[in-house]
Amino acid sequence: MDFDVIIIGSGAGGGFAALNLAASQKKVLLIERGPDPYSPRPPHSNVPFKHITDDRKYDLNGSKSHLFMGDGIGGSSSIYGAVLLRPKPEDFTPGKHLSKYLHPDDYEWPVSFDEFVPYFEKIENHFNMEPFQQDNYGPPEDLAPINSAIARNWRKNGHNSGILPLAIDRKKCIKCPDCPGYVCPTEARGTTRTALVKYTKENSNLTMMTDTVALSIDHKSSTVKIKSLTDGKVKELKATKIILSAGAINSAAILLRSGFQEHYPSLGSCFMYHAGAVSFSLFGRKTEGGEKFIKQLGLDDYYFGTEDFKHKLGIFQSLPTPRAATKPVRNHLYLMMATVEDLPVPTNRVKIDSEGKPVVFHKFHKYDIYRSTYSKKLLRRLMKQAGAIGSFAVTAQWNKTHVGHQVGTIRFGRSAKTSVLDKWCRPHGMENIYVLDGGFMPTSMGASPALTIMANALRVSDYIAKSF
Repeated sequence: MDFDVIIIGSGAGGGFAALNLAASQKKVLLIERGPDPYSPRPPHSNVPFKHITDDRKYDLNGSKSHLFMGDGIGGSSSIYGAVLLRPKPEDFTPGKHLSKYLHPDDYEWPVSFDEFVPYFEKIENHFNMEPFQQDNYGPPEDLAPINSAIARNWRKNGHNSGILPLAIDRKKCIKCPDCPGYVCPTEARGTTRTALVKYTKENSNLTMMTDTVALSIDHKSSTVKIKSLTDGKVKELKATKIILSAGAINSAAILLRSGFQEHYPSLGSCFMYHAGAVSFSLFGRKTEGGEKFIKQLGLDDYYFGTEDFKHKLGIFQSLPTPRAATKPVRNHLYLMMATVEDLPVPTNRVKIDSEGKPVVFHKFHKYDIYRSTYSKKLLRRLMKQAGAIGSFAVTAQWNKTHVGHQVGTIRFGRSAKTSVLDKWCRPHGMENIYVLDGGFMPTSMGASPALTIMANALRVSDYIAKSF
């Protein structure tokens, strides 16, 4: 065989798996649909530039839409928010919070939180960052003045915030106001792209093939059928192991095109991307949201609800101001997001049409909306206590095309009747196929999934490296 491992997708899961396996002296081919987002570079190297996002239109709830997903080396990690939050231990045993609405088969994790901890630590060490802690704000010079003021006001009202764990190299960072959604001009943001490009220049174990789409896989022959987007040629490649990491939507579509639904009835089901709410608040003082990076604060007081509202929510965190607003408005604006763990609803799923293209249906459960609506009210109250002179908020229903935090569709579990993958993220009964994007997650947790996806990629790729 030409390769030990073929990996489809270079985002958080595929990228770290590729680096780990290549470092273990495995010959790895990484297939990426898009190009290198840094080639060519724009003329102004100190200005964030738009990433080449996925240019395909997806059928979402009956309408054709461009979905906000990364495309190119690094995948969505090239445009993500760089916040790498550890989930809570209770996220891996969520029965206390979800059993009223779900059967245990729908929410149980076949791997414990403790098994993930060493890999959380490895990723955090890789990016030179610490786990989130309330009352930890890092070096004083790093915290924007508005965030210092908000933290003080919250503390007076009994709320304890902290600085978000950001995979950003402070020595390279120039504190752009619109960081997420754009390619970092100095490569300070910790993406898989930077590490992959550096590794391929220095080592021959890892080969990258860009502008190439994976059409299907054959587990019996351990082959991947691919199509070049430059010349349209189709061919098959063979490897001992094949890893899917094209995102919860596209990995599911590849498996569906490959006929896996005949053996795994839950394939494509339980598509999730966090419910929640976003508040837009105006301050009399300058927030400097149009000039500086102010996405720094996190608050997890309400991760598991409140005394009066005993329902699981998730992390609350600040956001950058939208570039669409004028600079004077942005300089008095502050955005905050409340994460709400949406339920794994079987009818929220990915299918394929007659041409093999993904067809996505998603509708938040009424329990998701109930908690999101509460979060919206809570955000407004928190921002008033923070010193805002006015605030309004919207729930996740408002945005129809942002599928960040996409998980589910190829979930792992204990049985092929209720899940697709085993604890090592292989389709039940198979030894040569693995799924290492967010599709493996049985629940969405109360925090962004990036750190968990990266940690799982290391956990499973360690196992793969020892298996042959």
